[in-house]
Amino acid sequence: MTPRQRAPWDGRGGQPARRAAPIPRSVIPYPSRGRSRYRRFKDGALPMQPLMILQRVSQDPVDLDLLAAALDIDLIPEPMPDNLCLVLQPIRFPRFDELRWTLKINADHPETRRRFSIAHAIGHLAHHPKLIGEGLCDDLEYRCPTDGPRANAAIDRHHETEANRIAVGILMPCKAVQHRHAQFADLDQLAGHFRVSPAAMRIRLEALSLPVPPMHSLLAGAR
Repeated sequence: MTPRQRAPWDGRGGQPARRAAPIPRSVIPYPSRGRSRYRRFKDGALPMQPLMILQRVSQDPVDLDLLAAALDIDLIPEPMPDNLCLVLQPIRFPRFDELRWTLKINADHPETRRRFSIAHAIGHLAHHPKLIGEGLCDDLEYRCPTDGPRANAAIDRHHETEANRIAVGILMPCKAVQHRHAQFADLDQLAGHFRVSPAAMRIRLEALSLPVPPMHSLLAGAR
Protein backbone atom coordinates (compact mmCIF):
# COMPACT_ATOMS: atom_id res chain seq x y z
CA MET A 1 0.00 0.00 0.00
CA THR A 2 1.49 3.34 -1.01
CA PRO A 3 1.23 6.38 1.30
CA ARG A 4 -1.51 7.77 -0.84
CA GLN A 5 -3.46 4.56 -0.51
CA ARG A 6 -3.24 4.36 3.26
CA ALA A 7 -6.52 4.21 5.14
CA PRO A 8 -7.07 6.99 7.71
CA TRP A 9 -6.11 6.14 11.30
CA ASP A 10 -8.56 6.33 14.13
CA GLY A 11 -6.14 8.18 16.43
CA ARG A 12 -6.10 5.40 19.03
CA GLY A 13 -2.75 3.98 18.05
CA GLY A 14 -3.98 0.91 16.31
CA GLN A 15 -6.28 -0.05 13.53
CA PRO A 16 -7.21 2.05 10.54
CA ALA A 17 -10.59 3.71 10.85
CA ARG A 18 -13.32 2.14 8.78
CA ARG A 19 -14.81 4.30 6.11
CA ALA A 20 -18.52 4.89 6.55
CA ALA A 21 -20.69 3.36 3.90
CA PRO A 22 -22.31 5.96 1.65
CA ILE A 23 -25.93 6.72 2.43
CA PRO A 24 -28.23 5.59 -0.39
CA ARG A 25 -29.91 8.51 -2.10
CA SER A 26 -33.27 6.83 -1.59
CA VAL A 27 -33.12 7.19 2.20
CA ILE A 28 -32.02 10.84 2.28
CA PRO A 29 -35.11 12.85 3.30
CA TYR A 30 -36.82 14.45 0.32
CA PRO A 31 -36.02 16.87 -1.18
CA SER A 32 -32.58 17.95 0.11
CA ARG A 33 -30.61 14.96 -1.27
CA GLY A 34 -27.91 15.55 1.32
CA ARG A 35 -27.15 19.17 0.39
CA SER A 36 -27.99 22.43 2.08
CA ARG A 37 -31.73 22.70 2.63
CA TYR A 38 -31.57 26.37 1.59
CA ARG A 39 -29.79 25.95 -1.74
CA ARG A 40 -32.98 25.46 -3.74
CA PHE A 41 -34.20 28.95 -2.88
CA LYS A 42 -31.15 30.78 -4.20
CA ASP A 43 -33.19 32.29 -7.04
CA GLY A 44 -36.41 32.39 -5.01
CA ALA A 45 -37.96 29.43 -6.83
CA LEU A 46 -39.43 26.29 -5.38
CA PRO A 47 -37.49 23.06 -5.97
CA MET A 48 -40.28 21.63 -8.12
CA GLN A 49 -42.41 22.78 -11.01
CA PRO A 50 -46.15 23.14 -10.26
CA LEU A 51 -47.02 19.84 -11.94
CA MET A 52 -44.39 18.03 -9.87
CA ILE A 53 -45.82 19.61 -6.71
CA LEU A 54 -49.22 18.16 -7.54
CA GLN A 55 -47.66 14.78 -8.23
CA ARG A 56 -46.17 14.83 -4.72
CA VAL A 57 -49.70 15.11 -3.29
CA SER A 58 -50.41 11.40 -2.98
CA GLN A 59 -52.91 11.37 -0.12
CA ASP A 60 -56.28 12.88 0.57
CA PRO A 61 -56.81 14.97 2.45
CA VAL A 62 -53.33 16.34 1.87
CA ASP A 63 -51.20 17.06 4.94
CA LEU A 64 -50.25 20.67 4.30
CA ASP A 65 -47.82 20.75 7.23
CA LEU A 66 -45.79 17.97 5.66
CA LEU A 67 -46.02 19.51 2.20
CA ALA A 68 -44.83 22.89 3.50
CA ALA A 69 -41.99 21.21 5.40
CA ALA A 70 -40.94 19.35 2.25
CA LEU A 71 -40.80 22.70 0.44
CA ASP A 72 -38.93 24.39 3.32
CA ILE A 73 -41.75 26.84 4.08
CA ASP A 74 -42.16 27.89 7.71
CA LEU A 75 -45.85 27.99 8.71
CA ILE A 76 -46.75 30.45 11.47
CA PRO A 77 -50.43 30.73 12.50
CA GLU A 78 -51.02 34.00 14.32
CA PRO A 79 -53.90 36.39 15.02
CA MET A 80 -54.49 38.92 12.25
CA PRO A 81 -57.22 41.36 11.23
CA ASP A 82 -60.22 39.43 9.97
CA ASN A 83 -59.87 40.80 6.43
CA LEU A 84 -56.33 39.40 6.10
CA CYS A 85 -55.67 35.77 5.15
CA LEU A 86 -51.93 35.40 4.78
CA VAL A 87 -48.59 37.17 4.81
CA LEU A 88 -45.74 35.65 2.79
CA GLN A 89 -42.22 36.96 3.45
CA PRO A 90 -38.70 35.90 2.45
CA ILE A 91 -35.93 35.20 4.96
CA ARG A 92 -32.58 35.99 3.40
CA PHE A 93 -29.19 34.49 4.19
CA PRO A 94 -26.71 36.99 2.68
CA ARG A 95 -23.72 34.91 3.75
CA PHE A 96 -24.86 32.04 1.56
CA ASP A 97 -26.74 34.14 -1.02
CA GLU A 98 -29.84 32.05 -0.31
CA LEU A 99 -33.31 32.46 1.16
CA ARG A 100 -36.37 30.58 2.40
CA TRP A 101 -39.94 31.67 3.09
CA THR A 102 -42.10 32.38 6.12
CA LEU A 103 -45.86 32.02 5.70
CA LYS A 104 -48.10 33.57 8.34
CA ILE A 105 -51.75 32.59 8.21
CA ASN A 106 -54.71 34.00 10.11
CA ALA A 107 -55.15 31.76 13.14
CA ASP A 108 -58.67 33.14 13.73
CA HIS A 109 -60.02 31.88 10.41
CA PRO A 110 -61.79 28.52 10.04
CA GLU A 111 -59.68 25.50 9.18
CA THR A 112 -60.97 25.34 5.61
CA ARG A 113 -59.87 28.91 4.89
CA ARG A 114 -56.51 28.42 6.62
CA ARG A 115 -55.84 25.38 4.46
CA PHE A 116 -56.77 27.23 1.29
CA SER A 117 -54.50 30.14 2.33
CA ILE A 118 -51.54 27.76 2.68
CA ALA A 119 -52.21 26.11 -0.66
CA HIS A 120 -52.73 29.53 -2.28
CA ALA A 121 -49.34 30.72 -1.02
CA ILE A 122 -47.70 27.59 -2.42
CA GLY A 123 -49.32 28.47 -5.73
CA HIS A 124 -47.71 31.92 -5.60
CA LEU A 125 -44.30 30.42 -4.94
CA ALA A 126 -44.73 27.83 -7.67
CA HIS A 127 -45.77 30.22 -10.44
CA HIS A 128 -44.16 33.59 -9.82
CA PRO A 129 -41.68 33.65 -6.93
CA LYS A 130 -39.64 36.47 -8.43
CA LEU A 131 -42.66 38.80 -8.33
CA ILE A 132 -43.09 38.39 -4.58
CA GLY A 133 -40.11 40.62 -3.84
CA GLU A 134 -40.07 41.57 -0.17
CA GLY A 135 -43.36 39.81 0.45
CA LEU A 136 -47.08 39.96 -0.13
CA CYS A 137 -50.36 39.67 1.73
CA ASP A 138 -53.82 38.59 0.58
CA ASP A 139 -57.25 39.67 1.79
CA LEU A 140 -60.43 37.62 2.09
CA GLU A 141 -60.85 37.60 -1.68
CA TYR A 142 -57.20 36.59 -2.13
CA ARG A 143 -56.27 39.90 -3.66
CA CYS A 144 -52.98 41.62 -2.91
CA PRO A 145 -53.36 45.32 -2.03
CA THR A 146 -51.64 47.81 -4.32
CA ASP A 147 -50.99 50.39 -1.60
CA GLY A 148 -50.04 50.34 2.06
CA PRO A 149 -47.10 48.83 3.97
CA ARG A 150 -47.75 45.30 2.65
CA ALA A 151 -48.64 46.24 -0.91
CA ASN A 152 -47.18 44.45 -3.92
CA ALA A 153 -48.10 46.06 -7.22
CA ALA A 154 -46.43 43.24 -9.18
CA ILE A 155 -49.13 40.74 -8.15
CA ASP A 156 -52.34 41.29 -10.09
CA ARG A 157 -55.59 39.33 -10.48
CA HIS A 158 -54.10 37.08 -13.13
CA HIS A 159 -51.40 35.94 -10.70
CA GLU A 160 -53.99 35.43 -7.96
CA THR A 161 -56.06 33.26 -10.32
CA GLU A 162 -53.01 31.13 -11.07
CA ALA A 163 -52.36 30.69 -7.35
CA ASN A 164 -56.00 29.71 -6.80
CA ARG A 165 -55.76 27.10 -9.54
CA ILE A 166 -52.75 25.47 -7.90
CA ALA A 167 -54.47 25.64 -4.49
CA VAL A 168 -57.52 23.80 -5.82
CA GLY A 169 -55.33 21.11 -7.36
CA ILE A 170 -53.43 20.63 -4.09
CA LEU A 171 -56.49 20.44 -1.84
CA MET A 172 -58.77 18.54 -4.21
CA PRO A 173 -56.66 16.53 -6.68
CA CYS A 174 -58.61 15.43 -9.74
CA LYS A 175 -58.03 11.68 -9.37
CA ALA A 176 -58.74 11.75 -5.63
CA VAL A 177 -62.02 13.61 -6.12
CA GLN A 178 -63.09 11.22 -8.87
CA HIS A 179 -62.25 8.27 -6.64
CA ARG A 180 -63.97 9.56 -3.51
CA HIS A 181 -67.01 11.02 -5.24
CA ALA A 182 -69.01 7.78 -5.21
CA GLN A 183 -68.08 6.96 -1.61
CA PHE A 184 -69.99 9.82 0.04
CA ALA A 185 -73.75 10.31 -0.03
CA ASP A 186 -73.83 14.07 0.42
CA LEU A 187 -71.77 17.17 -0.29
CA ASP A 188 -71.00 17.94 3.36
CA GLN A 189 -69.35 14.57 3.90
CA LEU A 190 -67.30 14.83 0.72
CA ALA A 191 -66.16 18.35 1.60
CA GLY A 192 -65.38 17.24 5.14
CA HIS A 193 -63.19 14.44 3.85
CA PHE A 194 -61.05 16.85 1.83
CA ARG A 195 -61.28 19.46 4.63
CA VAL A 196 -62.61 22.16 2.32
CA SER A 197 -65.81 24.17 2.37
CA PRO A 198 -68.95 22.74 0.70
CA ALA A 199 -68.95 25.72 -1.67
CA ALA A 200 -65.38 24.96 -2.80
CA MET A 201 -66.25 21.28 -3.18
CA ARG A 202 -69.28 22.12 -5.32
CA ILE A 203 -67.20 24.31 -7.65
CA ARG A 204 -64.59 21.58 -7.98
CA LEU A 205 -67.18 18.92 -8.84
CA GLU A 206 -68.77 21.16 -11.44
CA ALA A 207 -65.36 21.87 -12.98
CA LEU A 208 -64.73 18.13 -13.24
CA SER A 209 -68.21 17.54 -14.72
CA LEU A 210 -69.19 15.34 -11.76
CA PRO A 211 -72.73 15.32 -10.36
CA VAL A 212 -73.05 17.39 -7.20
CA PRO A 213 -74.61 15.34 -4.36
CA PRO A 214 -77.19 17.02 -2.13
CA MET A 215 -76.14 18.60 1.14
CA HIS A 216 -76.78 16.79 4.42
CA SER A 217 -79.00 19.59 5.68
CA LEU A 218 -81.22 19.29 2.60
CA LEU A 219 -81.44 15.52 3.03
CA ALA A 220 -82.46 15.92 6.67
CA GLY A 221 -85.11 18.48 5.76
CA ALA A 222 -86.63 16.21 3.16
CA ARG A 223 -87.33 13.46 5.68
